[in-house]
Amino acid sequence: LGVEFAKRLGADDLTAMRAKSADELLAAAKKNTGRVGEGTLDNLCIDGYVLPESLYKIFAAGRQHNVPLIAGTTKDEDRLFLAGVQAVVQAMAAIQPKTFSYEFRRTPDYAVAKKLGCFHGVELPYLFRYFPALLKFNADDERLSDLMIGYWTRFAHTGDPNGSGAPAWPTYNASARHVQVLDAGTQTVQPV
Repeated sequence: LGVEFAKRLGADDLTAMRAKSADELLAAAKKNTGRVGEGTLDNLCIDGYVLPESLYKIFAAGRQHNVPLIAGTTKDEDRLFLAGVQAVVQAMAAIQPKTFSYEFRRTPDYAVAKKLGCFHGVELPYLFRYFPALLKFNADDERLSDLMIGYWTRFAHTGDPNGSGAPAWPTYNASARHVQVLDAGTQTVQPV
């Protein structure tokens, strides 16, 4: 599948694939060759009820549920996943003023993270405060975990992560694409 995806991208090798833009990756992912599971945005379990048509069509038409959203990625996230999250955040922000985006940048001090960097899902121990001793989390990690748990808890209660003295987390919208950086020194950035 990877070789065929590279062909859809017009890329001869991994270096050429990595040089592609997020838009090019999404366009290639949307191409459906007719096999089950390909065209990732178009071939989810469309059942006509819970998912009446492809997510791509639903979001492109602005027919997704209008609910507050927090969505984000990690610093070293796969570009295709990153592009998908960005597309969802942009589509939600078009209809929902309480849309929040984040990028998790903290690389924990344990062997797998040292090799893989800030990989997909590395933020989950922080969000659930699961710090096994062998993973070598420190006081900065614990503070970041407390901050994240506070953000997500307030969001679950009110649809807004802000409050309780935490650093402000501005909403994401078309004119100010704010992304909350979650790291030892949490800050808000505005992508170019």
